[in-house]
Amino acid sequence: MDKLPGPLKDVVERLTRLPGIGPKSALRIGLHLLKLPQDSAQDFGRSIIELREKLCLCEECASLAETSPCPLCADPARHRDQ
Repeated sequence: MDKLPGPLKDVVERLTRLPGIGPKSALRIGLHLLKLPQDSAQDFGRSIIELREKLCLCEECASLAETSPCPLCADPARHRDQ
């Protein structure tokens, strides 16, 4: 792992922080990302950024949503006493 080029080593180290991804899997994923066409790799990167920018956990029910409270919790017709 020490002999990897800097950018690949960085990606591998970051991927190993994900649950269930060990060093071998992280290296495999990193090498796969290198083989992607430039536009596909950029789309993938943008998707990760968009995930963090546009999704959050609802402050009331903790479900994934684009707003907090989520549309279900924000619905005035929702029965909150159940």
